Amino acid sequence: MLTRRRALGGLVGLAGAGVVGAAATQVPAGPMSELGPSNDAWPLRRNGTGRTAATGGQVPFNPRVDWQRNVLDSGPEKGLVADGERVYAAGGGLVALDREDGTTAWERDVVGGPLGVHRETVFTAPAATDPPGTDGAVHAVLADDGTRRWSAGAVEDTRSLLVGERTVVVGSERGLVAIGTGDGDTLWTEPAGSPRGAFPLLVRFTLYAGGDGVTEFATRSLADAATGASPGRAWTGDVGTVTAVASTDRYLLAGTAAAGLVCFDRRERTTEWTALDEERPAAVDALAIDGDRCFAAVRQDSPAVVGFDLRNGNRFQRDPLDGSVSDLVVVDGEVVVATDADVVRSLGRKPGRQRWRVELFEVDKLAPVDGTIFAVTDGGSVAAIRD
Repeated sequence: MLTRRRALGGLVGLAGAGVVGAAATQVPAGPMSELGPSNDAWPLRRNGTGRTAATGGQVPFNPRVDWQRNVLDSGPEKGLVADGERVYAAGGGLVALDREDGTTAWERDVVGGPLGVHRETVFTAPAATDPPGTDGAVHAVLADDGTRRWSAGAVEDTRSLLVGERTVVVGSERGLVAIGTGDGDTLWTEPAGSPRGAFPLLVRFTLYAGGDGVTEFATRSLADAATGASPGRAWTGDVGTVTAVASTDRYLLAGTAAAGLVCFDRRERTTEWTALDEERPAAVDALAIDGDRCFAAVRQDSPAVVGFDLRNGNRFQRDPLDGSVSDLVVVDGEVVVATDADVVRSLGRKPGRQRWRVELFEVDKLAPVDGTIFAVTDGGSVAAIRD
């Protein structure tokens, strides 16, 4: 029987209607399974492979900074993920900290920004902001003690990392690169001059990427697998420069640099609705999806978080903020944001009901896990925000 894991080749979706009858010409070449959103871990930049940035875990009620550790070099584009025991941060180095007290479990001199953790292995890729000449390798190290498993060839201008059962897909300003998780062999690389695929995501066996528009990738053929060719492009939603992307089984959401928010019906490949694209188009900095609700961090005159009904685009919430958003997540139905006003705050479950705020300098990314909001800062510190 063709199982879900065996069906995904070199990271290829089964392109919607499936490949019944096509198995003889379309084969796996580095299977990758979806990772659903987790409540007790934050394994990828936006939690699951659909990049929804939502978790059903407990949200703090009246939190403070419980601990803060200066463990990385200063600079932008940090990485932050967590598993059941530790939180991992990257940026001018890679470090593993105990979730409870912030004790350093291990650290490695590995250049990295985007991170992923899966099956007791931590994967890291170079940050887009790393200076020229920096080691541009993708690394896999054991989560237990940081022992290096393998290092793969150079990848430049990296923006994100997608990790599955047997494949790592690196999204960059120069297209996608797929690498086998077992040995670090490159499975395929998009040809030079390909449209940007900065933000890969996987939904229902289908690989997408946001960058120059939103792209759906086709299933690789036997010939593709034999030659190491990248999957073809089955469909592209031309919406300009995509700055954030997220998806459910039904809807594919794209935030753009200047054209607001676009929601596609993923199965029909049609535009379902658009928003924030009026006379003063908005730039979208971050997205999150929680059930039938979606939230966008926007800059339109002034920064705000705007909530929409994912099914029809009806707006139900707009919360003005005191600074641009560096990260946005949803925890047990509550929107939590970090802004460049050096604040992490909960916007509550109802419009205009901001519930708490914690001051923390230069927060870059958040990782909410089971009652704790972990944060990494541009200054190189990792902090735990909890009751």
